Amino acid sequence: MILGTTTSNRTGPLAFAIAVDGGGSGCRIRLADMANLQVLAEARGGPANLTTNPEQSALNIRETLDDVLNEADLDKAALLDSAIVLGLAGLQTKAQADGLAATLPCGRIIATEDRPTMLRGALGQSQGAMAAIGTGSFLACRTNTGTRFAGGWGFAVSDQASGAWLGRKALETALLVHDGLKETSPLIDALLTRFGGQPTGIVAFCALARPADYATLAPQITQAAEDGDHNAVAMMQAGARYIAEGLKSLDWTEGLTVCLSGGLGPAYAAHLPAPMRATLQPPKGSALDGAMHMAMELAQTPDTEKFRARWRRAKRR
Repeated sequence: MILGTTTSNRTGPLAFAIAVDGGGSGCRIRLADMANLQVLAEARGGPANLTTNPEQSALNIRETLDDVLNEADLDKAALLDSAIVLGLAGLQTKAQADGLAATLPCGRIIATEDRPTMLRGALGQSQGAMAAIGTGSFLACRTNTGTRFAGGWGFAVSDQASGAWLGRKALETALLVHDGLKETSPLIDALLTRFGGQPTGIVAFCALARPADYATLAPQITQAAEDGDHNAVAMMQAGARYIAEGLKSLDWTEGLTVCLSGGLGPAYAAHLPAPMRATLQPPKGSALDGAMHMAMELAQTPDTEKFRARWRRAKRR
C-alpha cells in the first residue's frame, strides 16, 4: 500500500473532511462538516488515473476540488482546516503520492492508491474478500492474518476482468472472427458494423484508445452475455475464472464474504463458482465512502503518523 502524506502545523481536530476517489472514468469528491458529521457537497470531474495521464489527472482533481468548495459555499482557505484522503487509481510510488499531496494546501492529507479506500468502503473493518471491477480491476482479501491485494497494476500489464480488459477482448475476438478463426455472434457482428465492417476501423480506434475508451464497450458486452451471446459469455467466464482463482490465492475460503464492487463487479456474479456465489454480499459502501471514513478519522487525528499506525492496526483485524 502506498501512502504519501503532507502535514501543516495544524494540531487538534479539523473542521472539514474531504474524500477523493479517482479513476480512469472520472473523479468524485465529497466534503463533510466534522462539527455535524454532515455532507455539505459532492462534485464529479474528469478522469484521475495517475498512470494514464498524471498531469491531467492532477488538474482534474484540483478543478473538482474547486467545484466542491463552491457548492459548499466555502473559499479555498477552508482547505487549511480540512483533512483530505485521496484514493487514486494508477498511483504507483510514494514520491508520486507526496508530489501530488504537496500541491494541495490543507491541514492534513493522505494520497494513496485506490485499493485501500475501495476495500474500506466495501468491507468496513470486517473480514472478507473483494473483487473491484470497473475501468480497471484488483482483488483483495482481509482475514485474521492480515490484508492481501492482487492486481491493479494498470491496463498495459494487469486489470484482468475489467471494463477495459473486456472491451479489448471483444475487439480482439472481432478481428479473429474477421480472419475466420472464430465463429461470429450478434455482439461481434454489431462491433464490426460499429467500426465500419473492416479491421482497419478497429485498428484505428485501438491506436489511440485509453482504458476508459475500451471500457465504453463493457455494457454492450455484459448485456450480450445476459442474452446468451456465446462470445460474450466466454469473455465473462474468463473474467470470472480470474476473479475466483485470484481470491483463492489470496486466502479466500468457503464461507468468507465476497463483495463484487465497482461498476462492473456485479455483472460477474452469475459466472462465479457456486461456493463463492453463496457468500456474495453487497458492498457496505463505495470507494468514496471508504475515503470519507479515512478522512474523518484523519480530521480527528493530531498527525498523520498516528493515523497511519491506526490504519495498519485496522488492516490486521
